[in-house]
Order: sequence, then structure tokens, then C-alpha cells
Amino acid sequence: MKGLARSLVAHEYQHLLNASQRLAGQRGQDSWNSADLWINEGLSHVAEEVTGFYRLGLGVRRNYGFTEVTAGDPDLEAFRDFYEDNLDNAVSYLSAPTEFNFLALSNNTLNFATRGWGYLFLRWLGDRYGPAGPAGVVDGSGEAALFRELAVGGPDYLFGYENILRAIEVTGGGTTTWPEILAEYFAAPAADGRNDALSSGVQFSTWDWPRLWDELNSAGIRGLSGGDPLQRQIVQMGSGVSSTSQFDLGSSTARYWLFRADGAHPSMIVETTIASGGNVPNSAEAHVIVVRTR
Repeated sequence: MKGLARSLVAHEYQHLLNASQRLAGQRGQDSWNSADLWINEGLSHVAEEVTGFYRLGLGVRRNYGFTEVTAGDPDLEAFRDFYEDNLDNAVSYLSAPTEFNFLALSNNTLNFATRGWGYLFLRWLGDRYGPAGPAGVVDGSGEAALFRELAVGGPDYLFGYENILRAIEVTGGGTTTWPEILAEYFAAPAADGRNDALSSGVQFSTWDWPRLWDELNSAGIRGLSGGDPLQRQIVQMGSGVSSTSQFDLGSSTARYWLFRADGAHPSMIVETTIASGGNVPNSAEAHVIVVRTR
């Protein structure tokens, strides 16, 4: 109960601060609509994480694995207090990413996968677009300014992706578009830590996710010992190999494949069509991202 209280205070205090800003500015109106609860919850889960970093004297953007956040903590007290639940939620989302659509959320779908999506997205957003400084509660970046802007929503108390785009712009991250943000973010869980030559936009910098999942597996942490949880369809490549996959893909969702080859492999052609075999319409704004990891 003591451990739960530590993370719960950080989590709910963020909600309290968030609501005080929204309710005061909107003259007592509802602070968040149901479709945007994932942002509010994601901010609270980041607050738990940052509180854990502060307790351990750590900062952000340092590519942690399990080893760093448990050094000097043989009983895993801080890990279980501040990180374990976030990672459990991340597993819930990553193990079935295609089935999760944050655009279709309501108060009745605020589940573990929703929390996992919110936490992972905002952790990536802080790594990618948080200003370099000044530092907030912990060292490493000035991401706290970005999160404060998200919590308030600016003078118009914005919601949704408009709120995210505005927060990025006013904290020095420049202008971008929602499709561009999603394209980078959806690539990050698969690309992070796989190839140093990859763009920082498709990487996390606070966590080294491949190493973290491997170390959790080696440590045998209950519920987190299954290795990398990202759901992928594996295709073994070779001369003359042809693979077809039929699936439904909702707006603002992603599906992952892992193409493997033993040694040098032949040319690869990736083709996407609609169910009838025709071309995907331009209005769908579908993105196909191919990342070479070695």
C-alpha cells in the first residue's frame, strides 16, 4: 500500500494541477472530453515516471535499461513504485497495437491499453519535441514546458491533436503535422535502439526499449519477462518468397511486420491494396515505413 501511495500521489497530483488550470480558465466547464482522456492519463503516468527519476537522482534522455533504474535498489522498491505499472500498461498496448484506436475512446475504454498508449506516446513526445532546457524537476531536458502546455491547452484551452501541435510549436519544436507525428511515433517502438543511423524522430531517448525488455526478461520480473511485447507478423525472406496479409487498419493505428533474412537477401517489394485488390485511395493518407535495423 505504501508503494502504491507514492505513485498515486504523483499521478493524482498531476490531475489536480491539470484540472485547476482547465476548470479555472473554462469557468467550471468539464476539463477534458472523453476522447482526450488518454492525454490527461498519459501526463499522469509520465508524472509517476519522473517522480521515480527524481527519487533515484536520474534525468531523462539517458537511454535507461532495467539495470540503471534498479542500481542501488536491490529490493526493487523504486522500480515497483514508479515504473512497473507503466511498463505493464505499455505491454497491454504494444501486444495488440492494431486493435487500439485512440480516436474511438470514451470513458468506458479507459483501460490498461489506453494508459499504455498515452504513456508511451507522451514519453516519445517529450524525448522528440521537449526543448533542450531549462530542466524541470529532473535534468536532461526542458520537456516539462511541453507537458505544461499540453495540460493547459493554451489561451483557447485546446484539445486533441490541435493541442499537441500548438504545444510543440510554442515550446520551440517548430511546426509539423499530425500525420507526420504519427508516422514517426508509430515507427519508434519497432525502430528504437535498432540502428544508430536512424533518425532521432523514430527513437526514444529516455529508455533503451530493446535493452530494457531484454533485461526485464533476464531478471524474470513477473508480467514483464516475455521480452519485447510489440506484436509483429514475422516474414522469413528468401528467393521466391511471397507473403500476403489481410487485415483491417483503422484511422491513426499501426500494424507491424518483421522481415528476416539469413545473410544477403533479394530485393523486396511491399505493396498495399484495399480488400478488392485496388489501390489504397489517397484520401486514406496511408503511410508505409520501412526501417532497416541491420
